[in-house]
Amino acid sequence: MQQTMVVRDKEVLKSLISPIRSKILQLLINEELAVQQLANKLETSAGSAYYHVKGLQDAGLVEETRTEMEKNIMMRFYRAVARQFKVDFSIITDEADEEVTKWVKSRVESIITGLQAYNIVIPKEKFPDAVKYLTELVNLENKIKEEISPTSPELLNNIAPSIREDISSLMEMYHQNQDNDLINAREKLISFLRKYEKT
Repeated sequence: MQQTMVVRDKEVLKSLISPIRSKILQLLINEELAVQQLANKLETSAGSAYYHVKGLQDAGLVEETRTEMEKNIMMRFYRAVARQFKVDFSIITDEADEEVTKWVKSRVESIITGLQAYNIVIPKEKFPDAVKYLTELVNLENKIKEEISPTSPELLNNIAPSIREDISSLMEMYHQNQDNDLINAREKLISFLRKYEKT
């Protein structure tokens, strides 16, 4: 299982947008499960669970890890292919898929609007600039996250998920602070945000 997968394909992103598939993916990040186990957790039929797992598998987000016989029934177990999934925000430049573009734009604009909770109020007419700076930074961060992988992943298997996340965050920060393009993008965004910080 890789640490981070960056989603750049619109069709794959549609699987992340789907509430039921997003929930299945979260379950499969945390543990390996068979379809019937997923169905029980989701309180749905095995047929419905399999349909969505198959869609996630076709999108390259989950994989079959093993099979096991139980009472003459072949049980197939699945797991997410990564511990976290990030979206390439540059997808919003492609207007060809309205559903995906709308979802990504809404997500980016929600981040910008949410900054008000921290006394950073960006006027609506400056949103395109904020989107540009944020998109550049997030995509550079995602690229680095995607490239980081432990040299001894087996050592992480016996560590609690929350601690694994802390280790991952530390390594991301370590690598990001060595990347000049990312440092420059971060400085541009910070400089932009400072202009709209209310004191």
